[in-house]
Amino acid sequence: MKGIRRAVAFSTGQQYLGMVINVVTVVIVSRLLTPGEIGISAIATAIIAIAYSVREFASGDFLVTRIEMTRVHVRTAFTVMLLLTIPISGLLFVSAKLIATVYDENGLTLYLQIAAICILLQVFIAPIVTLLRREMSFDKLAIIDMTIATVSSAVTIFLASVGFSYMSFAWGMFASTIVSVLLALYIRPNFWVFQPLLHEWPGMLRFGAYSGTNVVLYQLFDSLPALLIGRLISFDALGLFNRAIKVSNLPDKVFFSGVMPVILPAFSAQARERPNLTQSYLKAIEYVTAIHWPGLVVLAILAYPVVLTLLGTQWVGVAPLVQIIALGLMFSFSFHLNYPLLQSLDALRDTLLRALIAWPLSAVIIATAIHFGLTAVAVSYWITIPLQALIGFHFVRRHVDFSWQELIGAMQKSVIVTMSSAAGPLAVVALSGFHFNISIPKAFIAVVLSALGWLGGLWITKHPLSNEIWNVAYKLRQFAGKFSFLLRQLP
Repeated sequence: MKGIRRAVAFSTGQQYLGMVINVVTVVIVSRLLTPGEIGISAIATAIIAIAYSVREFASGDFLVTRIEMTRVHVRTAFTVMLLLTIPISGLLFVSAKLIATVYDENGLTLYLQIAAICILLQVFIAPIVTLLRREMSFDKLAIIDMTIATVSSAVTIFLASVGFSYMSFAWGMFASTIVSVLLALYIRPNFWVFQPLLHEWPGMLRFGAYSGTNVVLYQLFDSLPALLIGRLISFDALGLFNRAIKVSNLPDKVFFSGVMPVILPAFSAQARERPNLTQSYLKAIEYVTAIHWPGLVVLAILAYPVVLTLLGTQWVGVAPLVQIIALGLMFSFSFHLNYPLLQSLDALRDTLLRALIAWPLSAVIIATAIHFGLTAVAVSYWITIPLQALIGFHFVRRHVDFSWQELIGAMQKSVIVTMSSAAGPLAVVALSGFHFNISIPKAFIAVVLSALGWLGGLWITKHPLSNEIWNVAYKLRQFAGKFSFLLRQLP
């Protein structure tokens, strides 16, 4: 547990700093570019994400989840990944012009060709990052990730400010890719990794067949709204929807970014030591819902001031979409846990079956909603996300022994914590005449009341998360005491 907490601490610190850099980038770039320009970038991002997902057929998680690992496995993983990445990168490069023609935007050609080069280059960092994850060396990963975020942000903002439009994102990606490869090789110069070998390729492809198919299906589903909105409605509409999704995902970014990279290695380690993960899983659900739900509910209440603060007045149309999407995302509380849990238990077949059922059904619902406009797409999240959650729980219960009553019991305290967190912001809205478009000062008061309500809810319910908060507060007080002592020793 001590090792997990240390890993979470480093990962959380890095992710929070990365999130701050990302938010600053979004805030600045949203004021430099139009919704249409953001929409074009969103199209490119969706296509690139699909290309990246295909590479998961040679997933690095194969190394993370192995009980025993040798150099043979690492070299095989790199070789298989390289052999798979070369055709993926090549196909994206040569098809870039065709894709640009479909969307009637010539600039997409160069954007996608730059991305194809980045995909190929990043194969040289993938095995090193995977080894660091397996060893839970999140301090070194933090250095790599922070450098990537800083370089990408700086280049993107600079180029956007001098008129590079949506291409600023492409060149930012290229610059950060070059730097990340060089830095990873400097931090861990294990050049033996790149010696070709295919000795253990059947096992890796078996793992990748399940994992890769699952990731590709998810990415196709996740990219579908962008691809269809950009083609069937407009780039402006896609820009609005893209920003609505980014704002709606802020609670996840704020509260879980640091934990996510640790979940799979942590579950894998526990599975090797203690096969029964029931209590760990239910405890994780209890922790997640106490953070996830209050964040999303408060975001829905304060969507207008949040959007205006982050994006500016030209994006005010995003706020109603954020309110709808954020409430729908409340049903996604288990998504962060289910997939890595099944992976850690080697339940690869069930991860694939879950994907084959959940993603196509959800895609049909969203594709149908697009014909009725952006609001309908946002509302469709109220159907697709609960559907995916139920399907996910069905497959998790095949391997983790818990009843529906136990699951509900694990979330009961979080319901009270959520209501307590929302009470203050709702009171501010009510005193403002039930208008959600409240001023920034009122929104600040609402946030303070929400934080106090959250802490009060944890205390009233005796939620186990409160113990973790007290532990953090105690360690911070110890650190402050030591720091104060050192200052007093200075001449």
